[in-house]
Amino acid sequence: MNKINNYYKSVNLNLCDLIIILLSILAISSFFFGFVFKENSAGAGGLNGDFKNTWLNINTFLKFDLKTALDFVADGDENFYKSSRTPVLYIINAKINPFTYSIEAFLKSIFLFSFFGFLALYYSLIVKYPDTQKKLILLLASCLLLSPYYRTSGYWGNEENYATVSLVFSLFFFHQFSKIINNNKIKYLNLFLTILFSSLCVYFDQKFVIIPLIILIEIYLSNNNINLKIFTTVVYFIFALPFLYLVFQWKSIVPTNDALGRGVGKQFLIHHPMYASTIISFYLLPFLAFEDKLKNRIKYFFNSKSNRYALVFCLIYLILLFYFEKINLASHPLNYGLGVASKFARIFLSNNVLQNIFIFFCSLFSFYIIILYVEKTFLKIIFFSYLGVMSLFTLPIYQEYFDPLILIFCFLFLNKKININKFNTIFLFSYFLIFLAIANFYYN
Repeated sequence: MNKINNYYKSVNLNLCDLIIILLSILAISSFFFGFVFKENSAGAGGLNGDFKNTWLNINTFLKFDLKTALDFVADGDENFYKSSRTPVLYIINAKINPFTYSIEAFLKSIFLFSFFGFLALYYSLIVKYPDTQKKLILLLASCLLLSPYYRTSGYWGNEENYATVSLVFSLFFFHQFSKIINNNKIKYLNLFLTILFSSLCVYFDQKFVIIPLIILIEIYLSNNNINLKIFTTVVYFIFALPFLYLVFQWKSIVPTNDALGRGVGKQFLIHHPMYASTIISFYLLPFLAFEDKLKNRIKYFFNSKSNRYALVFCLIYLILLFYFEKINLASHPLNYGLGVASKFARIFLSNNVLQNIFIFFCSLFSFYIIILYVEKTFLKIIFFSYLGVMSLFTLPIYQEYFDPLILIFCFLFLNKKININKFNTIFLFSYFLIFLAIANFYYN
């Protein structure tokens, strides 16, 4: 009887391993097929989508010298530059990328660059979790390839993936830096590369300013000697100088024309943290399966005064928001963005009252998920608080601003260790696979 039981256990384990391998192959192959068949699963794809601005900006830096091109950016001339980001990624492509001679060649180069980002994430996860089976690591890393936003940006040469790949490298080198005990040259090299790539994150996407900030805090609070902390401060300051120059030119953190169009620094969108909470919790929900002692944390959630106070604060915020601001989706300045919960409400609930009730309870549940995940952890509090504060000044607010940023941070930084097993890995993959399928159906 024992032999029979052992046999069936062995068969189930082998079947599970086979499923994991097949799912990884599915993700990787679908990433290539998506490029071949011109997938647009985020709504911003196509040659007439965001890419037309990308191609315009690259050609500005191809046709003109650097000073002239930067003057066009500073003047806010939409005939030569149209983007909310710094021109660094366009300068790099114009001066370094040899495939800018045609649209097709350029799109292929960005697709391969995006696939390289997946390989970098896979290797980073192997380094961070050396005791975890490589096939599980491969399936975890494959979740990046299921992101509708990462895929669409990779297929259509959009701006987002540059910052994402830089984020992976910065967290990888920071992990390498943290492992080295002695203050030798290798430690300084890893620290320098951490600062370099985390600074590039900001140049590629200003929203990623939280990355160098968190790394700086981590180093200041660490047991590293004062020389390392001074080195960090000096190098970050040097790398920040070109960005500070751009801010001085633009009188804003985004290019002149985009700052005027979006009203950057001139509006305070008090209702946006509500929408942001639903987006953030959408990504945290499957990650709860990786948390240790989750059942006890859920069971004793309200035993913690800080948890109760935080949730009551969120409840009061929502009540005041709906009472005084009279929130409803129909009255929002834009009829797009705001995340998956808002899209669901718009599609399936035509009545404004029902939409409001749905968004209210989705937001309250979302705040609960965020508080449960954060669990008084300093880095998590800083990171998710920043996302909430950022949403106060961001119009429009898109889900792509949080995806795959949260995914990578949960994998590589916010947790020292996560409970990786076959069940929760397959669950996480399936969750994002279903999301990708729905996104494709919605946009196509």
